[in-house]
Amino acid sequence: MAIKITENVRHNGTKYPAGAIINEMSKEDEKRLIKLGVAFYVKEIPVEEVEAQEDLEESKTDIREEMDRRFNTAELKEVALDLGIEFQHNISKAKLLDRIIELGKGEEALQYEFVEEE
Repeated sequence: MAIKITENVRHNGTKYPAGAIINEMSKEDEKRLIKLGVAFYVKEIPVEEVEAQEDLEESKTDIREEMDRRFNTAELKEVALDLGIEFQHNISKAKLLDRIIELGKGEEALQYEFVEEE
């Protein structure tokens, strides 16, 4: 049976992010993680859905890296404000990148361009 991880977990040397669904784990390991309160049983997920979830996570990583490369902190804050994203004025660039991705606004943010002034 599949389990869903409820928080970031390191198990047997492998890191699993919160929300990860694991199909291939021993029954003993599944029971242990559930007993620890960091996972719960879910219905078996078809391989196609797992692959789609992995592709989505990879896409989010690519978008985050592109925003990090393209925008400095001030520009990123300007983009976030324009997208209606609320944040504390002293937020770090890394946390703001995470917030934009978390809210599903990464692709919108990449539509913005800043022209370097000479």
